[in-house]
This record gives sequence, structure tokens and C-alpha cells, in this order.
Amino acid sequence: MSENNYHIDQVDQLPDEVENLIHQGHVQDEADNGIICNYKKFALVVKDNEDSIVGALQAYTAFSEIYVDDIWISPTARKNGLGRKLLQELENKFKGNG
Repeated sequence: MSENNYHIDQVDQLPDEVENLIHQGHVQDEADNGIICNYKKFALVVKDNEDSIVGALQAYTAFSEIYVDDIWISPTARKNGLGRKLLQELENKFKGNG
């Protein structure tokens, strides 16, 4: 097919069937290349001396990669490098794992 037979559209949200098509395509491609999906959600949390949560990093593993969904630091705990520390902790936990 020539390049003229394609067009790109922006959509606000993918329909479920397209999400499933993309997911199955990734799973098949990874399986063809010997990579296991291993999807798993997890979080790292930062607590203060009173055991109150003042920050969090939400992420998930998929295939041989880690994706960060969100990082949040309480306004009272900002400007202390906690976001950077969360990312460093994430890297340290998974260093050498693919």
C-alpha cells in the first residue's frame, strides 16, 4: 500500500474493540519474541514520621518495561526532592530486571 492510502485521526478515547486489538497485537508480538506480558500494578508511598502518606508513585509492569502512571507529593512535603527519590527507588528496585 502506498502512503497515500492512510490518514491519521485524533480521537478523545479509543473504542474498547480498538483497545483490545492493540493489546492483543502487543501480546502476540511479544509472545513471538519470547517476552512475557507480566502486567502488574504497584505503588511506592512516602510516609512522614507520623506514618501519614505524603507522596506516592503509581506504576505498572508490562512486558519487559515499567510505566509510571502518576506521581503525587503533598503540598506540605514538596521541594524536598521526594519525587526524585521515588523515581530513584523505582529504578533501584527494578535495575537489572530487563
